[in-house]
Amino acid sequence: MGNHRKWYFKMAVIIIVLMIAALACSVQLSNPTTDSTFITQTFAALGTEMAALENQPVVTGETPSAEAPAAEAPTITTAPPVVHAVTPPEPSNLAHWITDKSDEMLASQHRANGGENFDANIFERPFTSGSMDYLPDLDIVEVEFSRSGDWVFVNLIMSGQNPAGGMKGVYGIEVDSNMNGRGDFIIYAITPAGTTWSTVGVKAYEDTEHNVGGGTVLIADPYPGNGYETILFDEGYINDPDAAWARIAPSNPNAIQLAFKYALIRNNDKYMFGAWSAVPEMVNPAWFDYNDHFTHADAGSPLSELPAYYPLKAFYGWDNTCRWVVGIKNPTGKEPGLCPYTPPTVAPPTAIPTLTPYIIY
Repeated sequence: MGNHRKWYFKMAVIIIVLMIAALACSVQLSNPTTDSTFITQTFAALGTEMAALENQPVVTGETPSAEAPAAEAPTITTAPPVVHAVTPPEPSNLAHWITDKSDEMLASQHRANGGENFDANIFERPFTSGSMDYLPDLDIVEVEFSRSGDWVFVNLIMSGQNPAGGMKGVYGIEVDSNMNGRGDFIIYAITPAGTTWSTVGVKAYEDTEHNVGGGTVLIADPYPGNGYETILFDEGYINDPDAAWARIAPSNPNAIQLAFKYALIRNNDKYMFGAWSAVPEMVNPAWFDYNDHFTHADAGSPLSELPAYYPLKAFYGWDNTCRWVVGIKNPTGKEPGLCPYTPPTVAPPTAIPTLTPYIIY
């Protein structure tokens, strides 16, 4: 802005000088001293004003301020390390188990080996979206479960490792505390590594509003709920730092082990559980149940026999199991989400034969 003012002022000076020169040519020669003095005084005045202008600060509409100090580098803070008091013991008596379909045999055909019922919240999707590339580290084969003292242990056995090596997925369980089909807790580990128990990447959530599953539990009915909204454990930085752990099973590089304190699920002595695995980008606690969050058309299908939905689209890289009971010897078979089960037949009690009274005379 200041340079523009100086340029305009100089142009004005040039115009005035030309006008004065023209005037000087038209004055009478009888008074040359007066004209010469006028021109000299005019140049002097202009020179003074120009000098003053050169020394004036540029006015921009803002109050001039001192030069701002150099910005300081931002301070980067890191969370303090978690201090643990106890670590899980070695699991034992992994007696309860769930088996699940393996897709390994049909992987080259880019399709699932059955095992999916979208409307009933049963998914068999260990594949990428669109191209249906098989992800063996997400394909659940078997789940073992046990409870020992203050600890609960889960062993998720997968079909194999990721094509890039290791276990790149998220591995967890869902707990239905009152066996009504509506999940209450999820506990999971993100890309666990190493055979030593660790809380890194381990999280747990609770649905305190009891709206997981939408209007009809387990059944697909689009529902804009918020799923699991309350975080209970976040890598040891929330609540009990020792509440939940994960590792690669020391005896099986294709298995993930979870260990969590019984208190994390409120010490409930009777409940149901099911296991799940997923690609990290597909995990969002607010999206449970997933068949309420996605329509079948948007989600796609891993079953080539359903051409209206095949292949996988927005919902991919996911596998889950049916559910089994804990704390109950014989379920009724009517529990929502229960694995296929036929209650044992109870034989009627043996009839007592009619006795002929023996009368003594």
